[in-house]
This record gives sequence, C-alpha cells and structure tokens, in this order.
Amino acid sequence: MKHYTRTLSLFLFISVLIGQPTFTEHVISTSGRANFVYTADVDGDGDMDVLSSSGSDNFISWFENDGSESFTEHVISTSINYARSVYAADVDSDGDMDVLSASDFDDKIAWYENDGSESFTEHAISTSADRAFCVYAVDVDGDGDMDVLSASGGDDKIAWYENDGSESFTEHAISTSAEFAYSVYAADVDSDGDMDVLSASGNDDKIAWYENDGSESFTE
Repeated sequence: MKHYTRTLSLFLFISVLIGQPTFTEHVISTSGRANFVYTADVDGDGDMDVLSSSGSDNFISWFENDGSESFTEHVISTSINYARSVYAADVDSDGDMDVLSASDFDDKIAWYENDGSESFTEHAISTSADRAFCVYAVDVDGDGDMDVLSASGGDDKIAWYENDGSESFTEHAISTSAEFAYSVYAADVDSDGDMDVLSASGNDDKIAWYENDGSESFTE
C-alpha cells in the first residue's frame, strides 16, 4: 500500500510538471528605463499591439504588430518628463484607441488623441498630480464615457477625473492618505453595479479599495 501511494504521488508530480507551460522570451524593445507596458489594438487591425513608457528617454511608444508578432516602434510623445505609466482606452468615444500616460517629474496626467490613422495629439488632463505614477481609464460615473484615474506619490493622492463627454476633465480626490500612492485600478468589488477603486501605496504598505456609493462618493 505504501509503495502504491508513493508511485501515485510520483505519477501526479510528473503529470503536473508535464502540464506546466513553457515560455520563450521575445524582445520587443530595449529602450531606456522601461517602466510600464500595456497591450491594445492601437491600429484596429485585429491584433494586439504593445504600448510602453520609459523614463530615461521620456518615450511613450506603441509597437505595431504586423500580425506575425514582429513589432515596429512608433513614438507617441517625448515631451513628458520621466514617463511612468501608460494605458489605452477610447477616451473620445470615436471608435479608436487613444493613449494615456502618467509622468513623474512634471506631475502630468495626459491623453493622446488618436485621429484614426495612429497620429496622436497630446491633451493634458492634469499638471498637478504630484509625482504621477499610474493612470487608468474607466467609466467611473456610469454616464457612458471614459473617465480617468490617477495615483500620485508626492501628494499621497488617488483621484478621478470626470469626463464631461467632450473630453474636458474635472478632478475629484478619492483619497489623500494613500502614503506614496503608486498604483490605481477600478472594478466592481462589491458587485453592486458601479465602479469601485483600488490602490497600492508604498510608504504605508497598503492595498485598499474605495467603495463607490453609486454617486461617486468613496469610502475606504
């Protein structure tokens, strides 16, 4: 019986090992001080392109996938100071992917309007997000357009920027006590039909979520 148990355990262990996926690295870019990566179909051709933010060269870039996973870099912006985070969403509801960024040394949250031919125009959402680290986009208030979220470490702030439907944004602070706020995300945590917000902050070692009461008032 003991021999049978050992044999079965060995069989199960080998089966688990055989079932493990293996990964092969493919380098897309070796650009300076890469900080963040995201994927989206930027050019609308049905495959996943790649977005990156890199700090030492201040690049926001997208890498065009030719459909065979060969990538060509296109620089969206070099005008921000120490790019930390990048994201993509249809900010202006025109059917294509726009790009968003958070940059550290200029305290900027920006979005880049895609004209439909992957030519991008920068629009600043905020230049007072002290040490902006992270950006995210979601319909926070349920009005059908993309709002924007940010985490900024210098002011310990989690904020959302309300899109009025014409891409004019009003800032609302969710929290100013997330010490060295580093990351922000949104999901319906309590399954009540609205978007709650989550954060990670470094100096207080905290993962937190902020409950949306349905009127965009948030409780930590």
